[in-house]
Amino acid sequence: MPSPLTNAAESGSVNAEAASARWASKRLSIDECREIYLMRERLEPLLLSMAMPTHTAESFAEFEASAARVEEAASRGEFLERDRDFHRALMAGPTTIRLQETVDHLWNLTRYYRRQLLAPNGVTRRSRREDIFAEHHMILKAVVDGDVESAEAMMALHIRHTRKLVEQHPEIFMHSGQGRSSQCRSRRLG
Repeated sequence: MPSPLTNAAESGSVNAEAASARWASKRLSIDECREIYLMRERLEPLLLSMAMPTHTAESFAEFEASAARVEEAASRGEFLERDRDFHRALMAGPTTIRLQETVDHLWNLTRYYRRQLLAPNGVTRRSRREDIFAEHHMILKAVVDGDVESAEAMMALHIRHTRKLVEQHPEIFMHSGQGRSSQCRSRRLG
């Protein structure tokens, strides 16, 4: 079974240096990040619409519980993991050849920037968290109602809000305060 770091390397979120214990987290330019968010805005609603026919009353209850767990998260890491679980649950179900893998890959590439927005000294304020919760509930309502068009629109809007916030804060693309975008940052694993 491959290690989590091997899986991360295969997904493109980190680069492994052969025969060493060095892993380099892939960092994006603001233009790359914007493009990835634009792709997510279009692909995640598609995957959600494909998943909706497979949802059941039991899955609706799980979605509600998952949304509540996001709201109860105590740390930014916990918040990000629970948020991912919520999104993955909503989009689970359809058998796809490439779409689910592509959505997961794009999600992984933007995770660092969502984490920066949630940092204690980050730019996201409590009000954005409240917006995220409200958006989750609007997506969930459309899903439960079987309103594919509204669910797709709300999912796209939800992702767009984060993209706009990322674009408003180019400082999260700076590396070590050197005044330039970072394409890569290495760290040694112990």
